[in-house]
Amino acid sequence: VLMVVAAALAAVLGHPEDGALLLFLFVLSGALEDRAMAKTMRAVEALHKLMPTSAMVWRDERGGGNAGSWIEADPKSLRVGERIRIRAGELVAADARVTSGDSSLDQATLTGESVPREVTIGDTVYAGTLNGDSSLRVQVTATGNDTALAGIMRLVQEAQQSKSRTQVLADMA
Repeated sequence: VLMVVAAALAAVLGHPEDGALLLFLFVLSGALEDRAMAKTMRAVEALHKLMPTSAMVWRDERGGGNAGSWIEADPKSLRVGERIRIRAGELVAADARVTSGDSSLDQATLTGESVPREVTIGDTVYAGTLNGDSSLRVQVTATGNDTALAGIMRLVQEAQQSKSRTQVLADMA
């Protein structure tokens, strides 16, 4: 409403080109905002696609201590403390600590770093990162919404839905 009033007043004062420019800039800013929102949504969807669909987990289905076996499970069913195996070329299913093996991890999806990070026993690995050249065994430290990747997705979504102070002031006017 304020933009239309300003454009009308500019026309009444003999400067219709200024009013037209004002309206053009207002429409352009709205289009750019919509484009940025769509780009953010695509980025969030891409982050969701980074999560693996299965994980090799050591489970003792009979309750006999070490009498279990490696089974393929949904990453959503993982629990903190469980042991999982990550083969070369697989995505890490949950945040975890390396208990056996050493490898390089491509963490570009989380950190933007183009050089893979070398990990060994005791190091932390993050869900959604790509295991490089050898197999790892890890113990799960965080699952589901508690992983670093889930936290990043949550922050992106919150930032997308929140308004800047300038926008709040403009809405109040």
